[in-house]
Amino acid sequence: MDTQQRARLTCLLDTLQKQLGSLQEECESTKARLESLRAQYNQVVQPPIQKCASKKEAC
Repeated sequence: MDTQQRARLTCLLDTLQKQLGSLQEECESTKARLESLRAQYNQVVQPPIQKCASKKEAC
């Protein structure tokens, strides 16, 4: 491998590592947003608590 090829590959590797870092940050941000949305959804969609008039009734 000559010096020019090595320099190009080094540059490419550096670029890919930066892109990977950006994607990892984006993934963590998206994960946090998803957890937030799940928490909001769970607050809105919680089933109402039903009280049975007698034990024979299905709740």
